[in-house]
Amino acid sequence: MILILKADVSGLGKKGSKVTVADGYARNYLIPKGLAFAADSGALQQLEEKETVQAQKAKREREKAERLAASLEGITLIIKAKHGDGGKLYGAVTNAMIAEELQKQKGFNIDRKKIVLKEAIKMIGHYEITIRIYPEITAKINVNIHPMEG
Repeated sequence: MILILKADVSGLGKKGSKVTVADGYARNYLIPKGLAFAADSGALQQLEEKETVQAQKAKREREKAERLAASLEGITLIIKAKHGDGGKLYGAVTNAMIAEELQKQKGFNIDRKKIVLKEAIKMIGHYEITIRIYPEITAKINVNIHPMEG
């Protein structure tokens, strides 16, 4: 029997997916528990339309992410920080600070969680930082940490 799942069912599929199961399993368990409903032609057509809309939305989001990555690629941020002997910073430059400076200096509103730092920056210098914009789409920016005057 062909069913469309109303909820995630472990070992069977995710909500909204089309599955084929034994008639008894469908009639005695899935349908009575409200986990699935029979896939008639109208339901299948509606499912196809929903999948098409989702695919188009995902394509638009990916294209938007690619444009953002292209505009971010290679930009340079300058962050001034207080430091001590040998160029060691008081505190550290974190991904949240980089996100804030991206907003201030370049006008990009990037979530701090998308900025990938292996560890917080604790020394004056030049760093190449990766921003994970979308799955499999990243951009690299340059961050220059300069000593703060005074």
